[in-house]
Amino acid sequence: MIDSNTNLTYLPDTWYYWSGGMIDDLRNGLTPVYHNFSATDFTRLYHQLAASEVYLKADSLNIFLLEHAKNDEY
Repeated sequence: MIDSNTNLTYLPDTWYYWSGGMIDDLRNGLTPVYHNFSATDFTRLYHQLAASEVYLKADSLNIFLLEHAKNDEY
């Protein structure tokens, strides 16, 4: 949920990756959107992006696990 404060500050040279968006797109037959990356660059740099997964932080790990468990139904 986005609050009325839309002036968010991000750390320079820091990647923020959310795999949930890609998983949702793929499961729904949509083409993933690569923000600031080409599909080739995304694939080449995936190992670094995955290390920046926003939900793999101590305060959000359970949200990540619940989200992916929900999406594991084929």
